[in-house]
Amino acid sequence: MMRLASTPLISWAASLHRLAQTSCSGKLCADHRVLVQFNSTTAQVEPKQAAKVVEEPPREMWWKALYALGVRRGDVVQGIVLKTTDKGTVTVEVNKIWCKLPRLEISQETVSGPDAAIMFKTGDVVKALFAGRHLSTKSLEASPGDMLRDPQGVYAGAEEAAKAHRLGVKAERQKRVQRLTASGIKEGDVLQGTVEAPSRKGAVVSLGSGVSGNLRSETAEAVVEHAALKQGDVIKVRVTLCDVKAPKVLLSTNLAA
Repeated sequence: MMRLASTPLISWAASLHRLAQTSCSGKLCADHRVLVQFNSTTAQVEPKQAAKVVEEPPREMWWKALYALGVRRGDVVQGIVLKTTDKGTVTVEVNKIWCKLPRLEISQETVSGPDAAIMFKTGDVVKALFAGRHLSTKSLEASPGDMLRDPQGVYAGAEEAAKAHRLGVKAERQKRVQRLTASGIKEGDVLQGTVEAPSRKGAVVSLGSGVSGNLRSETAEAVVEHAALKQGDVIKVRVTLCDVKAPKVLLSTNLAA
């Protein structure tokens, strides 16, 4: 886990992404961590993380750096392709910040790792929608597969597509608020739900009437219990948070209040 010195995360992230223009150094600290310094900005990291962090910052750092520059979710950004991994993840440099375009966010149609390497070559100029914690070009497609057939056409219509995407997200959010309000669900309720999408950290659970909640693995025992969940399993859960404005519902399998 990264522990910062006296410098805010965003400032350190911004400095980190300007490696081409800055000099860096590192030394071993008393607690066996490595003190990495970029000009006047410092951070302490685990020794085995140091080389990787200097080469490529963690995901949460780049999106916070974009927010610091005034980029907001749903905005279109333009950048230059730095590399594409074998698995199809594309690294794009936007304002000296290394951003990630995951393979599954390239197109609404299936894109393989080799396909991505062909589509995105080092030095290519691309446009993408900033989706909060990743970039997305599939959100700019008017029809599934447009990125595969005519990426330049997608880039040309990026601003209009982004505007339509934002309106769609807003409309969907309003529907979710209405469904959650109508459900009458409140904190402390014990409900029966159906597992929609298991994950390493819990699961998305359908509570009926178009309302879903996030089941969190709060303890080691819960992690083991939730790891056995499968799609379609019917379970009992307790509502630990119901925020209608967000809208957001958090769940627990600990039924005791």
